[in-house]
Amino acid sequence: MFGLNSRGSDFSTQLEHLQSGAAHDSQEVRQLALVQLRDLLHGNQETLHSMLLGNEPVDRCISRLVNTVGGPTNVETLNLKVLLQA
Repeated sequence: MFGLNSRGSDFSTQLEHLQSGAAHDSQEVRQLALVQLRDLLHGNQETLHSMLLGNEPVDRCISRLVNTVGGPTNVETLNLKVLLQA
């Protein structure tokens, strides 16, 4: 649905796009965005690692990622379930 791939866009742009989808009003859109976010994070672990440890202060999209994963209480369980699925 979001049509993202590693070649077409940089990691930060993809991350921000999926975070917007994870905040969508529709539960189906949120779930799809979270699945794609999980896959993006899994496939770009080295990039994520360098963003976490290589920048001071931490990149803005990383702060947003933390808020996305641990979002409002009513969607927190869905977010964690989707992101932890193997």
